[in-house]
Amino acid sequence: MLSVTALIPAAGLGTRMVPATKETPKEMLPVPFEDDGGLAFKPFIQLVYESLYAAGVRTFVIVVGRGKRILQDHFVVDWGLHETLVRKGKTREAAWLERFYSMLENSTIIWVDQPEPRGLGDAVLRGLKAVNTPHVLIHLGDILLHSPRHNPVRDLLSTLGCSECPGTIGLIRVEDPRSYGVAIPGDPVGCGASGSVAGLFRVRGLVEKPREPPSSYAITGVYLLPSRSLEEALASTERNPSTGELELTDALQLLAGRTGLCGAIVEGVSYLDIGRPERYLETIRMLAGDRC
Repeated sequence: MLSVTALIPAAGLGTRMVPATKETPKEMLPVPFEDDGGLAFKPFIQLVYESLYAAGVRTFVIVVGRGKRILQDHFVVDWGLHETLVRKGKTREAAWLERFYSMLENSTIIWVDQPEPRGLGDAVLRGLKAVNTPHVLIHLGDILLHSPRHNPVRDLLSTLGCSECPGTIGLIRVEDPRSYGVAIPGDPVGCGASGSVAGLFRVRGLVEKPREPPSSYAITGVYLLPSRSLEEALASTERNPSTGELELTDALQLLAGRTGLCGAIVEGVSYLDIGRPERYLETIRMLAGDRC
C-alpha cells in the first residue's frame, strides 16, 4: 500500500452546470463506460476514485459541502441491492457493483465537511487535517486524466522517488492556456520520466488564467505534495479580500519558494472535465467513443 492519501475536493456548488446541479452534485453527473460488451453509466467521481484505486491508493479524504450527502451515500456498500440484481437475473449489473464494492471494502474513506464555499484552498486545508501520510495526492473531483494505455496517476506517483522534486504538479500542453492556471517553467530535472510523464522541470511560478500565458503548460488539478509543508503554506496564505476565499494557487506559489515544486508534463492522455456544459459534453463523447 502506498504511503499517500488521496484528497478529493468535491465541495463546489457547480453553478456552471445549473440546472442539472440544482439538487445533484456535479461530481455525481453520469458518464458512460463499456464493460463486458455493454454500455452503462457511472457517476464521474466513481471514475475518479477507481483511477486512484488502480494507481495503488487505499486511503481517501473527500471534502464535501452542504447538500452533498448523495456523494457519501453512493460510497456505501449495499449488498442488498447486489442480491436483488442477482435474483432478477441482472448478472452484468451485479458484477459491476461487486467490483465497486470490493474496492470500497479495501479502502479507508474519510469525509470532511466544508460548511461554506470559501475556496479550493480552504477545502484542501480542511481535508489536510485528516491526512496522516507524508505526501498527499490532491485530485479535483470534477476532472480526470484518462488514458487507455497508462494510469497517469500511477505515473505521477513515481516522482516520489525523485529527491529533486519535494512536490509535483501535473501539467498538460494546451493550445490556448488562457482559461487555465499556467506554470512558468524553469530548469529541467534529472529524474527519469515514467509512462505518460514525458518530463519534469522546476516550477518558477504559477499564473491563474493569464491574458498573456508564459507557457502552454496548463495545471490539471492533480498535485502530489508534502502534506505538512502544504498545510503550513495554506495557513500562511492570505484570503482574497473581496471574496474571502483561500486560493490553492497562492499557497502553491508560496510552497514553490519554500521547498520547491516540479512540473510533470503528462502526455498521451485525454483531459476529462465536467465543470462546464461544453466540457461535460466533450467528456461524454470521449468516453462513449464510436457510440456517440
